[in-house]
Amino acid sequence: MRAPSIIGIYLLMASAAPALRNNEPETWPSPNGKYAIKETFYGEGKLVRGIFVHTVTDRTAVIYPGGARTLSAVWSPDSHYTALNANRTKYRGETKLFRIEHGKISEIALPPKMDAAYYLSAAAKARIGHFSFESMRALRWLNANQVEIVSETEYAGEDVSQYFVLEISRGEATIIRTYADNGA
Repeated sequence: MRAPSIIGIYLLMASAAPALRNNEPETWPSPNGKYAIKETFYGEGKLVRGIFVHTVTDRTAVIYPGGARTLSAVWSPDSHYTALNANRTKYRGETKLFRIEHGKISEIALPPKMDAAYYLSAAAKARIGHFSFESMRALRWLNANQVEIVSETEYAGEDVSQYFVLEISRGEATIIRTYADNGA
């Protein structure tokens, strides 16, 4: 009688191990290997912080203090910039841009009017209601100084996705192209 229960416990533990590994913090190393973005869990493992790591010196800096459910990072090909995507809730996400210079990281402000709500139709803006979904995320780096970001929203039954190509120069981001993908 004791052997079947021990075997049952062992099988339960063996089946739970892969599920636990899926909840491990992620790391996004830079292309040159000198830096990394890591996530750390807090709040009973339900929220994450974003940590910048200078792998050569092991110095760290908190670049996203908390409140996100998940993070992801997209590095520029030359490792001088990174875009950090944070999903704060199931229906809210944001992107932050950072510049890395001589092992130090600094945030780059996004240009104004990148919120997809600016691109809703006049009819949708006139309706009373609230946004059921708002998100912004970096998709990819087009080259060392240009990143593509999408801003999405759903409001009063209208879905809008607005894409932006930003060029970064001297720590400043400028919109150089924008195009829409209106959900039909």
